[in-house]
Amino acid sequence: MYTIEKSNKPDFEFKEESSSTKKVLDENLFDDIKRLLCSNEFSYYLTPSESPVIFQHMFLGLDHTINSPHFESVCKPIIDEIKKNDKTFFNILRAKAVCYPKQNADKIEFDRELIKFHKTAIFPIIDTNGFYEFENKELSNIGQEANTLSIFDGNEKYRIKLQTDLSYKIDIIINYE
Repeated sequence: MYTIEKSNKPDFEFKEESSSTKKVLDENLFDDIKRLLCSNEFSYYLTPSESPVIFQHMFLGLDHTINSPHFESVCKPIIDEIKKNDKTFFNILRAKAVCYPKQNADKIEFDRELIKFHKTAIFPIIDTNGFYEFENKELSNIGQEANTLSIFDGNEKYRIKLQTDLSYKIDIIINYE
């Protein structure tokens, strides 16, 4: 299990959405992660849903069990960046890779990741014209540019606007408190 040294429970006051267009990971490290996640050596599993079709790979489940041998090599560098950008970071709740194949899904409902109070970080693997939009129109769309990190209040409802330019979109989504 990935452990984090804890001191005090953080103050969960969300002041504003944190989003970066700066490349987050070293180019060589990012290329290694991208190569793995886009290869046939990396398994994705169909997630039951009516629409859209989603494939996912669970690195760390809600029970805090590491479900993937790739947790350390893929998630740890991203988690380190989250910790640099969010001083209230306390604990990982879940980490997963999602793959959205190109499809015609026009009725995607707004949803949130978890019911529990948390933050969500989205880290795109591929540049696409697909993005995440928020029900709260005051928040900017996120998730189009690879190797960037967007952190937001996990209680904000959002949805994917599927890509039309590529055959798939891959993102890493990390929920934490």
